Amino acid sequence: AVLSLRPAPVLACATPTRWGFSIKEKTAAKQKKQQEKEAREEKKKTKKDPSARHRQIIQASEEDDSDDEPNKKEVIQATNFDYPKAEQRLAKVVSALEHKLEDIHPPGEVSAELLEDLDVQLQGETSKLVTLAQVSIQGAQNIVITTYEEGTIGFVRNALTAENKLWTVEKEAPTRLRLIVPKATKQEVEELVRNAGELAEKYRGDARQVRQKARKEAKSGGATSNDLALIEKELQKRVDNSVAKINKLLKEKTDELQAK
Repeated sequence: AVLSLRPAPVLACATPTRWGFSIKEKTAAKQKKQQEKEAREEKKKTKKDPSARHRQIIQASEEDDSDDEPNKKEVIQATNFDYPKAEQRLAKVVSALEHKLEDIHPPGEVSAELLEDLDVQLQGETSKLVTLAQVSIQGAQNIVITTYEEGTIGFVRNALTAENKLWTVEKEAPTRLRLIVPKATKQEVEELVRNAGELAEKYRGDARQVRQKARKEAKSGGATSNDLALIEKELQKRVDNSVAKINKLLKEKTDELQAK
């Protein structure tokens, strides 16, 4: 008998692995798992940051070159509100209050600015005190005024006396006056603290109005109810931050006044 020595045919089969899957199948499964993980993370991020949804819509619109009008309208609605614009408005509110509080000083507080705008009536003309004399602070309640010319000291003294009836003006030399400013009373300080508090409340209201105005702008621009909810949530964070700054400014001014 003749034996055949031809090799047995090789059957095609998937590349074996430990689990019985091909490398290609294993790679595809791994990629799918990674994509699902990324999708879950993106969903969590969108919940924490409402504006993330807006960015997603913008990105989808930029990638889609079609002329789908409904899709474009959705983009306009979702991005209608300008967050930086609202932040600028809120910053102006805080800045305005800061300048207003800077103008609140106790009546007895001595500073170079106290006489900066004082007008002195000369013979036939009006001049600023700072052009006629040198002003220097001496101690907590004293200001020394030294006139450049001896002939103007009487006019300067008259101007100081007329400016505030509670001030005491003493002549120390032919060209030198001493201005004594009385210290503020407790009642005067309390009144100033109350005024500062009223100012702060006014500007808190202005900050809240920024939020209301922004909501109206978004609504008139066609924002959906879902968009409005997202916008209001983001706006409230910014308003709360501005109110915190207002409260800090008020506390600093109150501490400053009460320390006098």
